[in-house]
Amino acid sequence: VDLVDALDQAGVVHRDLSPSNLLDSRSGGLVCIDFAFAVVDGRPRRSLDRAEDLDVLGTGYRPASGWDDAVSALYILTELESACGEDLPDIRAALNGRVGRRVVSR
Repeated sequence: VDLVDALDQAGVVHRDLSPSNLLDSRSGGLVCIDFAFAVVDGRPRRSLDRAEDLDVLGTGYRPASGWDDAVSALYILTELESACGEDLPDIRAALNGRVGRRVVSR
């Protein structure tokens, strides 16, 4: 949740938020990596007009309606809950409250 908030406050939509782009930090939090497809203050760092660019982002963590890092984080949370066998309702509620705050299309 803190990561999604930090991205939002910085005006960034990652557009490729997935488990492979999240690392544990020494302080116990998460570090987000690989901002190649990010949109910063509404400006893409890289164009996604080519089909091969969109194939790269076919990780299953991108909502069909556009990129919303909170929705991607909810997908990741669902996998985490399934893997650990327990629900994390507080985190889910916090992420749900952030859905739609910053969405970008291609």
